[in-house]
Amino acid sequence: VGKFSCSSVASKLKNNSKSIHWLDEKTVKTDQGNSRVIKYRYDEEIVDDEEALYFYSPEYGMILERSIVWGSYIRLMRIGNSELDQRILELTQAIQADTVFFTEWKP
Repeated sequence: VGKFSCSSVASKLKNNSKSIHWLDEKTVKTDQGNSRVIKYRYDEEIVDDEEALYFYSPEYGMILERSIVWGSYIRLMRIGNSELDQRILELTQAIQADTVFFTEWKP
């Protein structure tokens, strides 16, 4: 698990809006309840190895990024509130457990 930097993600998304594509969204169930998660694909046409999936929760923001090319991922670890940290952990684990939602990238 890598360190998740919201500023680097925001910069990438802001500067490359034509490279961001909505792929899917679903309600993800955890012990804490249901959360809506939206999946985006990042892909610059003239660049190799940068393709990634981003998982966004309206409740918590960008919570997970997965490299399409390498399969590695980074996730939001802590926001400074132990109760919310636990909810985010359960949500990211539920996303990862849904292998189709976590790995499929073709529209």
